[in-house]
Amino acid sequence: MSDDLLIRAQSGDRMAITAIVQEHQRAVRSYVARLAPDAATADDLAQEVFLEAFQVLQRIDPQRDLRNYLLGIARNRARMAWRKQYARREVDGEVLFDVLESRASAHVSTSGQSDHRLDHLRACFSRLGPKALEVFQLHYHDELRCDEVAERLKMSAGSIRSILTRGREALRSCIEARAGGAGALTP
Repeated sequence: MSDDLLIRAQSGDRMAITAIVQEHQRAVRSYVARLAPDAATADDLAQEVFLEAFQVLQRIDPQRDLRNYLLGIARNRARMAWRKQYARREVDGEVLFDVLESRASAHVSTSGQSDHRLDHLRACFSRLGPKALEVFQLHYHDELRCDEVAERLKMSAGSIRSILTRGREALRSCIEARAGGAGALTP
């Protein structure tokens, strides 16, 4: 069905464009709600996903899974929203939130809680060892894949994944301890 809708939308059929939005809006909104910094941003991001997709509508391959294409845009938009939010707060390693994105985004409900968690994240991040900091920087800030980080640091990809896993767990435990269990992150 989506293939036909996409082809019709590419030929300028406004009804097909409306149908695409209706068909995918719930999935896109649900997806960005899990990744966005807050509900208002999620609403904006969901709209931006469709705006971006329709700007490049002619270049989308009708054989491609349109929902996955839209969710890819959504993920990139959510990542940019987090970067903007952390840039305003001057957080070291702007994309470090990716470490906690799946846990924290669902549990932060007020800006006050967010600020406390941000303070906890800063304090806890400073406790990671130099090698872990370097791995986190390369993986999350420079957006290198584990195999690329491994090659750069002359380590195995498995070692890099292990450092990231242990580091994320250390951050989670530290934040929970600093928060005193109240509002702590849950797995």
